[in-house]
Amino acid sequence: MGQLIEADYREFLSFSDGMENFFSGMPVFGWQDWPSSPALDRAEEFLEITYDGGIHLDEGLPEGVSMVPLSVDQELSEGIFMIAGSEDPGKRYFWVGNGDAAFFSRLSEIFSCAAGVRSWSEFSTMR
Repeated sequence: MGQLIEADYREFLSFSDGMENFFSGMPVFGWQDWPSSPALDRAEEFLEITYDGGIHLDEGLPEGVSMVPLSVDQELSEGIFMIAGSEDPGKRYFWVGNGDAAFFSRLSEIFSCAAGVRSWSEFSTMR
C-alpha cells in the first residue's frame, strides 16, 4: 500500500484477509490483493476515474490527496478509499459512487452502514 494502514483496517485484516462479498458484491481487499491482483487493477482504474473527474475535490478533499482503494465493485461505479494522512478524523474513509458520497472516521462505521445498522444519511455529504 505504500503507507501506514489505519488501525481499524489493520485489526480487520488480523482476523480476515479481506472479504469477498462485503456489500452488493463489493470485496474488501486483503493482503492477497497487494501489490497486484485483478481486483486491485479495477480499483486503481476507479481511483483514476475519481481523480480525473475531480470527485474528491467536489467533496472537499484537497488537491493531491492520496487515497488507497479498500473496495471497488465489478462495474467500477462504486468504491471505498482510505484517505492517507487525513487531518480531519471524520474523513478517514471515502465511499463514493452512483452519484453519492460519504465520509467515515472508522472502518466499523462503514460496516455498520453496509449492514443497515446505521443510516447512510449520517455519513453522506448530501445532508
